Amino acid sequence: MLEGIVQSAAWLAPEGAHTDLALEATSAALGVVNIANERLVQPTHDRGAGSSTLSTCIAIIHQLEVVLEMGAERALGPDDKWSLLVVVEALKASLRLAILRRSGGRVLLGDADGSAGPVPPWVASFASPSERAARTLRALAAFRASRTSVAGYPACAPLPRVPQSTGLPPQLQRARATLVAGEAVRILRPVVYCLAVRRYGRRSWTPWALALSMDMASDALLQRVPALNGEEREELHRRRVLLVYYLLFSPAYEAGIQQGMRGCERALARVPLLGSLAERMRDTLDGVATFHTYTTSL
Repeated sequence: MLEGIVQSAAWLAPEGAHTDLALEATSAALGVVNIANERLVQPTHDRGAGSSTLSTCIAIIHQLEVVLEMGAERALGPDDKWSLLVVVEALKASLRLAILRRSGGRVLLGDADGSAGPVPPWVASFASPSERAARTLRALAAFRASRTSVAGYPACAPLPRVPQSTGLPPQLQRARATLVAGEAVRILRPVVYCLAVRRYGRRSWTPWALALSMDMASDALLQRVPALNGEEREELHRRRVLLVYYLLFSPAYEAGIQQGMRGCERALARVPLLGSLAERMRDTLDGVATFHTYTTSL
C-alpha cells in the first residue's frame, strides 16, 4: 500500500529539487523490502531454489532500474545514460537465460519464472530417474573398461549391458530448440534495443523497428511449439498485448500519441478542469515515454 501511494505521489509532486528522483528512490526501497518479505514468508516452489533466487534478483533489479536510469540521466545526460542501461539489460538477460537453462526449456512467465503447469515432454525426458540411472551405469561401464585396459588387469565379467537411450524423438527435439530460440530472442531484445539506441540515437526508427521485429519473431517461433500449457499460452497472449507499448517508444510516440495529446490540450485549453487534466495527462505520458525502464514492457 505504501509503495502504491509513493508511486502515485511521484506523478503529482511538483517539479524541481530532485523531488521525482527522491520519491522514486523511496518507492524502490519499499519495493525491495516487499520482495524480501515475500521471499522469506513464501515457500520455495517446485521450480527449485536456484531459479527462485534468480527470479528474486530480477525482481530487485526491476525495482531499482528506474532510479538508476533517472540518476544516470542527471549525471551523464540523456544520451550517455544508455551505456549504463546496456549493462543493466545485459545483467537481466543473463539471469533470464540461466533460468531458461535450468528450466530445461520452458516459457518464462512474466520473463522471470518458468511455468508451473504440466511439464513439457522434453523436460520430463531429461529429468526422469530412469534416464539418469541409465546414464550413470553407462558411464561406470566405460570407466571400468578403460581402467582395466590401461592397468593391464585381466578382464572381469562385464557389467550388464545397458541399452543406449534413444533420446527425444526428432519432432520433440525441434520443438525444444524452437522454444529455446524464441525465448532467447525475447530475452535478448532489450539488450539489442539499448545497443541500437546508443549507436543510432533514440529518435531513429532503426532501434524501434529492430526491437519490434525481434518481439514478432519470438512470437512466431513460440506459436510453432506444440504442447504449451495454459499458463504458457496466457503468457504469450500477455506479450502480444504489451506490444501496445511500442506506441510509447520514440520516435513513434512523438509522431503519434504526443501530437494527438497536444491537439487535445489546445482544444480543451479554455475548458475549466478538462484543460488542466489534458495538460497533466500529456505531461505524464511525456514522462513515461522519456524513460526506457517505463516502456521496456518486461
